[in-house]
Amino acid sequence: KDTDTILVNAGVFRLSDTLNITKAVVVKSLMGAHYTVIDGGYPAQAIRCVRISNQNAVFEGFTVQNGAEGVMFDGEASGKMRNCVVTGVSGNAVFFNHGGTAQSCTIVKNGVGLFASDMGGGGDPAVNLIVSGNTINWLTEDANIVCDTCVTEDPHFAADNDFRLLADSPCIDAGRE
Repeated sequence: KDTDTILVNAGVFRLSDTLNITKAVVVKSLMGAHYTVIDGGYPAQAIRCVRISNQNAVFEGFTVQNGAEGVMFDGEASGKMRNCVVTGVSGNAVFFNHGGTAQSCTIVKNGVGLFASDMGGGGDPAVNLIVSGNTINWLTEDANIVCDTCVTEDPHFAADNDFRLLADSPCIDAGRE
């Protein structure tokens, strides 16, 4: 129901259909993105992993991987995603469709990193993001959206699929509160 918090234990959750967040809830992993993975199973199945369509919904602390699409914000001012990793998505990793925001997320090794469409007068800024190594990092269509303190250069990750930052990373102390 609205205003609930749904806590998710660590694990790899393989989807057979899109996870639709339509209520004003917080969906939060207990252990963080490194330990809590939502896997879309691409290319065996071509699904969108997560769809957020409520302005007060929060999706926090997950890795979203291997989807035909990653996370879609669908609707006016539709929710927020925080402290997530989106990787291995063949299409749009994060799709702002009329609204939504992403904060402190890592979006790497996807088709399109961020895609914003029909944002009208704008949207909340995307804040403190690493958007790097995607086929296209940032794409907009009739959208006026700002990426505030977003790093698109090589972030200097610890390893190919280990997204911890090395000491010489340009991302360290580059964000804002």
